[in-house]
Amino acid sequence: MNDELEKLKGDVKLPLRVIIKRTLKYISSEKGGFILSLLLLGLNVVLDSISPLFTSRITDELVQDNINIKLILNLVLLSFALTCINQAFLYLNARTLQNSGQRIIYRLRREIFEHIENMSLNQFNEMPVGSLVTRVTSYTASMSDLFTGVLVRILRDITTLVGVYVIMFVISPSLATSLLGVIAVVFAISYVFSKIVRGFFRKERACISDINTFLNDPAVEVMYVVVPTGDHCRVARQCLEAGKHVMCEKPMAKTYEEAKAMCEAAERTGKKLSIGY
Repeated sequence: MNDELEKLKGDVKLPLRVIIKRTLKYISSEKGGFILSLLLLGLNVVLDSISPLFTSRITDELVQDNINIKLILNLVLLSFALTCINQAFLYLNARTLQNSGQRIIYRLRREIFEHIENMSLNQFNEMPVGSLVTRVTSYTASMSDLFTGVLVRILRDITTLVGVYVIMFVISPSLATSLLGVIAVVFAISYVFSKIVRGFFRKERACISDINTFLNDPAVEVMYVVVPTGDHCRVARQCLEAGKHVMCEKPMAKTYEEAKAMCEAAERTGKKLSIGY
């Protein structure tokens, strides 16, 4: 029974192969936009990799006895032009990804709503309301970040790292070889950190699901706010706007503006706000 409830809440861990297969299904529908984005990304990485060479050449020229002002000015202008072109590539890349990502999220949310509408009433009785709200809002927002930012940042960082190391091996093979050890240590730390963060992220999703369950449950009329003072305003306003009375611990808020916002939210929603119960 508990396993079935966890499955309904969406807390079952899927194999990586299944996750990648499902993700590629949505990417394939927007493959044109992603291919264009990868091309722009490649051009951006190339320009980022060669930009330090201009700085190095200018620095070497400045330490010479006979400084070639004309050469330095030409290098500066060329570097500035490449920077402008690079920023244009970044802008086009961001626009392309946003358009493709938003179309994917639109399709994903339609499928979620259609799935929810086709669910039986018994499933609604067993599934916490907060899980439904979290799936439609938080999960789809995370997927939007994945398609519009995370995938591109990963590819960009990998290709930039490879490009920089190729240039370093050309300039100084011994220095590039010695730095490989540092990269290995960074990858090891990142792997351990990702394992730790993944567990906390699952706990955070479970807490958000529980909060949404309480906020959307008509049987719950009063919410007790017992969180750090800096979060009193945000949590209390969220509860008030969800139609719940709020009992908040002291101190009311960190600033006068936050306390005023809490009072205004109570007046606007017509719900009671109690401090220092």
